[in-house]
Amino acid sequence: MGVEILVTDGETGEVLARQRRDGRRRLLDLGGRQAEWKRLDRKIGFGFVGADGEPLLSGKVRSGLLRSSGELSTSGLDEREVIAALLASYLMIRRNEQAASGATAGVVAATSA
Repeated sequence: MGVEILVTDGETGEVLARQRRDGRRRLLDLGGRQAEWKRLDRKIGFGFVGADGEPLLSGKVRSGLLRSSGELSTSGLDEREVIAALLASYLMIRRNEQAASGATAGVVAATSA
């Protein structure tokens, strides 16, 4: 079971965005809409695609040994949804980056023993 990421309003406690796993699928619940993480194409990268087939958020991430970088873009979202979607995606990227660095540390420890 994967980790669920929630982006909430600090004053009201309202959940603005929720990123979670459903089996092998990664889903983003945002403003009453649900989008699924999919490969878009080589130039665009990956993104959360809505029921209409249009990406709500797309991103191309480059991962190195010590850090990741990339670009995220949104389409068809209001300002509040943009902030929530970008934050949820950023947290997902950071979590993946931490997992990769932990795996690298394990390999280094195993090879130097």
